[in-house]
Amino acid sequence: MQKPSTELSAVISWRLLSMLESLFGQQKQGIVIEASEEQIRAISQHASRSKGETRGPFNLLKESPLFGNRFEQFFEAAPEKFERLRDLDTGVGYMNINQGGMVLPHYNTRASWLVMVVEGKGRFDMACPHLGSQSQRQGHYQKVQGSLSVGDVFVIPAGHPLTIIANEGSNLRMAGFEVNGHYNRLNFLAGY
Repeated sequence: MQKPSTELSAVISWRLLSMLESLFGQQKQGIVIEASEEQIRAISQHASRSKGETRGPFNLLKESPLFGNRFEQFFEAAPEKFERLRDLDTGVGYMNINQGGMVLPHYNTRASWLVMVVEGKGRFDMACPHLGSQSQRQGHYQKVQGSLSVGDVFVIPAGHPLTIIANEGSNLRMAGFEVNGHYNRLNFLAGY
């Protein structure tokens, strides 16, 4: 298995969350906010202090992949396995797709994902039942597709079949957050 070029660590802590909530609570308008140096220092100090705790930070890439082969690997910290994620009903994931590889068509039964491309280029194909039903043919899906590159963020709603393909000559790496992750099932439509 090829090791990702950047280390991805998920630091989940109640104190850290409360610090972030207070930081975001100061936001009056707009999407982007600026944190003071003092706020950033306090969050960093708390994260480094809690590394020894069993319920503290964890390295997602030290977990066994949920699924994978020589073309792709998917690492997930699901709410069922991590107490702090369970309380939030959320999960964290990291996917590496080697150049020219793809993730087979699949969908989530309950969870929606917010995903960001952290390295490489590729594309996705998704079947959307909402767009298909708007076209007066109930029960039909509309194909939605797009290209992916570093910095792109996309949402994978629950119940939407999806496949992701890395471009030739480019590994595609993505990190994401799962919402409504508890009791979610990942269903493949082919393979696995």
